[in-house]
Amino acid sequence: ICNFPLHDEMDFGWRRPVKAAVVDAPFVDCTFLMDTPSGDGINAIVALKEEDMKNLLVDKELLAYASLSNI
Repeated sequence: ICNFPLHDEMDFGWRRPVKAAVVDAPFVDCTFLMDTPSGDGINAIVALKEEDMKNLLVDKELLAYASLSNI
């Protein structure tokens, strides 16, 4: 969903959203990419099997370029 005007143009009547996220991904082994609200980065929402997620969370190469957080 990168380059989608989610943070700039969307207004539900109570101002622009501060954050947008996929609430529940019914899929496994998929990634959703979204621009950050400031537009200077990309949020990646990753849905993996539990064992694969454990490996991803300790991957030193990934952690050198990304910060991890729960949504």
